[in-house]
Amino acid sequence: EFSRVPATIRSRCLCVACELPTDDRITSAIGELSSVESVFGATPGGVMLLRKTPEPYQKLFDLLESLAERPKGAALLVGEELRSISSELADQTDLNAREANAEIVRCIGDYMLKTRSHEPETVQTVAEAHRLIIGNANASHVFDFLAMGLLYH
Repeated sequence: EFSRVPATIRSRCLCVACELPTDDRITSAIGELSSVESVFGATPGGVMLLRKTPEPYQKLFDLLESLAERPKGAALLVGEELRSISSELADQTDLNAREANAEIVRCIGDYMLKTRSHEPETVQTVAEAHRLIIGNANASHVFDFLAMGLLYH
């Protein structure tokens, strides 16, 4: 996964853009995909990472599925749940806290693109949250901002 290669290494590499494989190609290479894997696992490597640590990804998927039923006033609670899932992901993988935060926001973006692509404000909110996380903003504030955007759009 390109984003996981340190910048010091990437700067010395020639990058070649390739199309991501379709779900059918991934399935033929690594087997049937669960609903979580088909949403969050954009690449075979991504699916394999999900299979190593399925619990945080399942929790995130369940949280996103429940957003429509949540009251708008639950934004801070949702933000706290996102932080908890990110912390669990960092604990179970070799990702540091910021990488785990970015991975959670990436997954949310994938989910929104697949389920709410007709809502450009929501997709933009997720993109802005990812930019802030990568820029080393306070994750607590970013997750609260993101939760508010998800519940209010």
